Amino acid sequence: MPIELQEDHELIRISDNFRIAHQKVDYHHYDELFKKIEDSFFSFDEYFFSMTNLNRKIEWLSIRALLLELGLDSDIIYDEHGKPHLKNNGEHLSISHSQKRIAVSIHSKRAHGIDLQHITPKILRIKNKFLIERELNMLKSTDDITILTVLWSMKEALFKSYGKKDIFLKGNIELSEFKIEDGIYEANGKIYGIADEINYPMKALLVDDYVLAYTLIP
Repeated sequence: MPIELQEDHELIRISDNFRIAHQKVDYHHYDELFKKIEDSFFSFDEYFFSMTNLNRKIEWLSIRALLLELGLDSDIIYDEHGKPHLKNNGEHLSISHSQKRIAVSIHSKRAHGIDLQHITPKILRIKNKFLIERELNMLKSTDDITILTVLWSMKEALFKSYGKKDIFLKGNIELSEFKIEDGIYEANGKIYGIADEINYPMKALLVDDYVLAYTLIP
């Protein structure tokens, strides 16, 4: 998995068709970020101007600035399910944000999903809300907060790849064959209980105290 460092963000090239970028959010340069987006093809929507929290505005701007670093030349629109799309562009987009870090990804041909999750002990309280017994049984420990966060993030990435809100992490998404190789977490993901079952290989990696998970689509 070749990784290229560019200034303050990290670019991961999964394949010729699929690339991911992530970075920490810098909350000290609002005016500079605003100007950068204002001078681009991105449009400011009602949601942006309705936000009263400056940090949330900076996160909104930072996501679009990161997409500029990926060479994006299309605005973002959202469908009725809240899934982001590229306007007048056949490429596919996924976006994630957790705490002070953001991630974006573009696939030239297929819908996909990425997800960021901050690793905290709070995951222990909700593990039974998103994992079924079969998934818990495949773990050496059900109290490892990093592993639990990886599984949660993988499920969220699968949820985003599906793109609709009529499924649940526990009732419609299952992970199997979970393993760790060379610091990379892998699993098979399945979305079931829908018209056509969907299967994706999944990967995840650690970025400081965050998990970054994605559907592995060539």
